[in-house]
Amino acid sequence: WYTQRHMKFAIINDMHVGPPNIGYHKGIKRKLSQFAERLMYQFIQEMNTVEHPDFVMVLGDMIEDIMEKNTDLQSFTRVTSLLSQLKMPLY
Repeated sequence: WYTQRHMKFAIINDMHVGPPNIGYHKGIKRKLSQFAERLMYQFIQEMNTVEHPDFVMVLGDMIEDIMEKNTDLQSFTRVTSLLSQLKMPLY
């Protein structure tokens, strides 16, 4: 018997995790970074419990950098901590 199996993968990008008071350009709120971690958590839970992809790809813009090293490192650490909860390979 020959069984054909299709590869299934998920893509996540433009999370823009960062401090809640960011995302403004010329006084207009353009990014909703305050929701980023909650949405990432929901994504991770769905991948782990419902979708079960073979792998997940991150395409970039993981943090909303504010050009302040310590804050940006904290944001990056938070993103990687959240993504480490995935039960499949991450690229």
